[in-house]
Formats: sequence, structure tokens, C-alpha cells
Amino acid sequence: MRAENSKVYPSYLYYELAKGNGYSQIIGKQSGSTVFGIRQDELRTVNILVPKISLQKVFDIRVKPMLYQIRSNEELTRKLTELRDWSLPMLMNGQVRVGHVEEDALLGMAAELVGEYKVRENKKQN
Repeated sequence: MRAENSKVYPSYLYYELAKGNGYSQIIGKQSGSTVFGIRQDELRTVNILVPKISLQKVFDIRVKPMLYQIRSNEELTRKLTELRDWSLPMLMNGQVRVGHVEEDALLGMAAELVGEYKVRENKKQN
């Protein structure tokens, strides 16, 4: 499915079909007992509200960076899942061992240390 850019921005169409009113219509029209799906003729009957192009442009400017970040995060999750699925059996049967990692090396990894976490102690009052 592709958006006709003169009528609707792709980012807005994606939002409507993935999260908005169009999504709820698609869920209502799906069929199948084991694998759910929707027929093409049913998909063509989905109605979405299409605002003015100028408003869609503002929406696109604000949402597109978030959509790119979501796609990037999904790709990173996929790669990390593959790495986990490959390394976990090797760790379990002793083919690979986890060694000591220096704190400076941790800073170069995917997650950065932003701040320190403080442990809150619960004190009972008499």
C-alpha cells in the first residue's frame, strides 16, 4: 500500500492504519481462525479522516524523526535478539565465558551511564 502524496502524507497514512481509527477498522474486518488476515477488497473499504495537506505536513515534520527512531530501535532489538539467541546456548554449555569488563569499556557500549542511582533506605520510625 502506498500513499498518493498529493492527497495524504505517508507518515499520516501509516499512523492512521497502524494506530488510529483505520487500525480499529482493520481489526474489525480481519478474518481467519488460525492466521488472521484481511482481504484486499475489505482493506479498500477502510475509511480514514484526511486533514488538509498543510496540517499533514506539520504532522510529518514532527513525527518522521520519531518513526525513524522507532525503526532504528526495532532493528537494534532484532540484532540484539539474534546475538542473545546465538550466545546464550554457548554460555549455557560452557563454550564461552564472561570476563571482567573495565568501567571505561562500558562507556563505549550502546548504553551510556547518565547518572548514578541512589538506594533509598526505609527507616522505621518509633
